[in-house]
Amino acid sequence: MQTSSTILQGPLLSGLMELGQLKELPRGATLFRQDDPGEFVFILLDGLIEISVTSHAGRKSVLAHCGPGEVLGEISVLDGKTRSADAVALKDCKGRVVWRRDLMAYLARDPEANAALIEALCGRIRNASDMAATNALTSASARLAHCVLRLGDKWGAPDDGAIRITEPFSQAELGAFAGLARENVNRHINRWSKDGIITFDNGQITILDLRKLEDLTEV
Repeated sequence: MQTSSTILQGPLLSGLMELGQLKELPRGATLFRQDDPGEFVFILLDGLIEISVTSHAGRKSVLAHCGPGEVLGEISVLDGKTRSADAVALKDCKGRVVWRRDLMAYLARDPEANAALIEALCGRIRNASDMAATNALTSASARLAHCVLRLGDKWGAPDDGAIRITEPFSQAELGAFAGLARENVNRHINRWSKDGIITFDNGQITILDLRKLEDLTEV
């Protein structure tokens, strides 16, 4: 499995940390909404934030989940356009806000920071491409399997020969991520659990048979 991480490291992270102002978000709070002006970037230090879009018909599609060390909202800050998605805290979060004027001034005087931010942006593009590939899958089983693998790429930790996804995700959240109804997700999870492919316990997902789960993406 390959991952498309947008986690910041090194000089860019430390530089932005110095510029940023501390901000806390309780679970369920909105960091920004689609079409808001891009006034700041947010460096997530602790917690989990969901990035999603909602259609005119009211259907929500989850694009990504962001964890500690990741930067959010950089695209609209850099191009001066409005936000392209909603960002909502799935748990209590803490981070630092860097305002556009401070970010642009910092990038203007530090070429290495520019290169690091470009690398982070490439991760966003890869994530978008991966999401498009998931949405192109016609089989519900394949789409859900692909999404579980993506979560395993990002949040997976070795666990006695299995892969435990360290962040909990409800069946409704998995459905929004895969573009499926919760009932459909429940049906596949129950089947996969019986087949020894994964376990699902109160939102805690463990991949027991990685090869079989990967095979499901080809169905």
